[in-house]
Amino acid sequence: RSSHLRLYTMMSTLKLSQARPRSVVRCSSSSSSKVAVSKPSVVSKAIKAVTTSTSSKVMVTTVLGNAIVAGSSMAESGALFDFNITLPIMTAQFVTLMVLLDNLWFKPVGAVLDERDEKIRSQLGGVKDNAGDIKRMEEEADETLRSAQKDVAAMIATAKEDAQKECDSKLADEKAKVDRQLASSISDLEAEKAATLANLDEAVSTLSKSIVEKVLA
Repeated sequence: RSSHLRLYTMMSTLKLSQARPRSVVRCSSSSSSKVAVSKPSVVSKAIKAVTTSTSSKVMVTTVLGNAIVAGSSMAESGALFDFNITLPIMTAQFVTLMVLLDNLWFKPVGAVLDERDEKIRSQLGGVKDNAGDIKRMEEEADETLRSAQKDVAAMIATAKEDAQKECDSKLADEKAKVDRQLASSISDLEAEKAATLANLDEAVSTLSKSIVEKVLA
């Protein structure tokens, strides 16, 4: 019953922290139709005790929630608020739990989240600050690429020119060689032609003499 009461207290506290306190109506478990209404003076005093501090608001809300739960649990006696030693003990337990959670969980987690957020912000700021350097590096890379392209084009042109010169030189050498061979062949043919003509003249003279001798004889 105590664990159920604590759970209900925490749920009531969360609900009451989001809503304004108002008059609470509870019906007794007896067959009579008597209705118990919370006194406005108690609620007004509790509301006046609320300060701007978050911890004080939570404590007052906890007290109101525990009072309502205690009144509902003690409805058998016909009283809405029946305070006993259980209420302050539960209030102290709840406040202790809140303090422990705040110190052991919420604050460390909040610190980690704040640190991560600050780290992300600093990294984003660093990225924004490095935008000029990145642009300068991109320009340098483009300039280097253009220079490399010019160098490659010049190297290709030089290689083509050298290859063309070498080809022309080899072609000239081969042409000169062919010309020399052709001139030598022509010279040989001319010599053979002259020798053939000389032999032919001798043969004609010899044949002519032979014919004349035969005719005269």
